[in-house]
Amino acid sequence: MATSQNGQPTAFSDIPNEIVLRIFGCATFVPGALEADVSDPFEASQPLKFDMGHQIKSLQMALDTKYSLVRVCKRWRTLAMPILYEAVSIHGLDGLYSVYQDLRNPNLQQAPDLGWWVRRMDLTLHDLVGEFEEIEDSVLSMIAYVFSRLPNLQILVVSIDTSAVEDMDVDDDSPPNRPIVDLVCGTIGAHCMPSLRMLSWESEPRPDSGIITALLGKQLYLQTVMIGGGDGADICPATLPQLPYLDFITLIHGDNEGHGISGTASFPALRQVHIRWIDEDFDCIRQFLAFQAPRLTTSYISLNETTGDSLYPVLEMNCPNLSHLILIGLVWRDFLHDEPKLPFPSRVTHLGISCKQLRASDQEYINLFTWIIARMHRSIRIIRFMDASVSEDLRHRHSGILAHALLPFAGSNIRVEDNEGNNF
Repeated sequence: MATSQNGQPTAFSDIPNEIVLRIFGCATFVPGALEADVSDPFEASQPLKFDMGHQIKSLQMALDTKYSLVRVCKRWRTLAMPILYEAVSIHGLDGLYSVYQDLRNPNLQQAPDLGWWVRRMDLTLHDLVGEFEEIEDSVLSMIAYVFSRLPNLQILVVSIDTSAVEDMDVDDDSPPNRPIVDLVCGTIGAHCMPSLRMLSWESEPRPDSGIITALLGKQLYLQTVMIGGGDGADICPATLPQLPYLDFITLIHGDNEGHGISGTASFPALRQVHIRWIDEDFDCIRQFLAFQAPRLTTSYISLNETTGDSLYPVLEMNCPNLSHLILIGLVWRDFLHDEPKLPFPSRVTHLGISCKQLRASDQEYINLFTWIIARMHRSIRIIRFMDASVSEDLRHRHSGILAHALLPFAGSNIRVEDNEGNNF
């Protein structure tokens, strides 16, 4: 008979373990949270995967539910512990210390097994302060221990707040005072098991290119690499290590100084790239697209950080299999600042539009549709608005503008869709 935490019988003793586990799974399921790949955005109704905010909030709610489940009774605690630890969320130094204690506490019977269950780790450090010696002796040692105890970790999501770096006294001529992001990245790279399938890194500045490349080089099974944040080192394709299973990667590149144009690694499985920021020198990108990523089918371009018009010819010439193009902006004017009227790549059949601006004016939507039509090739068959908020805004607040904007597509084979793929 099942007993509660205080030893009293409960009403759950007759429920088979299989049913209990299914209940746990349904109550705590977060779509895509344990998936390392990036699904075709035109086949999935979920938000674009590299926008991790919605997923992190859902994971935190699921974690609260899991904590409630393990407190019901001893039997449920035993059954739910693997589910509780399959996705671990660390927020700040207190959270890091708590997980560190769980993994090393010899008084916990489950301690040797807790790290075995962890498949996803969300590490958010927004309160790093102090001198280098303090950081090295406490935070970095805990990070090293935690990652050395996670043999089955597949998904790692890291976020380091800008203020954590700005508060430190950084001297480029003194290696002991490297930015904290470099120290954290180097520590993870040195102690993380070679089991990662997905890495998402968001920090400002980004880690030194050599340090993050070393981390990538140990993780030969990586399928997805997402790099965010503000200023910092480039992630140059010419310096990437061999990653035979890589399917998705973020490209951030400024210039070719300090390395050759030609890369030696190949990426036979690579289908998707997110071009976040590229300077005017495209030699590395051309080389990468033409010779190192022969199967590329999908390109995401962040228009708030780079210009689409400068990239369309590069994609046209070097990506013969490119069929999906997703354009991303923070506000709608990001889509309209290009002067030349260069068309989208001629092989693109699916065009995605993603914008974080919650509401727009009638004129902004009119300008957007005019901008799209001016660049369209006859090859395009699908135009999809990728965000639920934009789809709702068009359907309910701007239905008249939407109806007028759809007139040029009447009688054609082009579908204009909402975020779930429904025809407007």
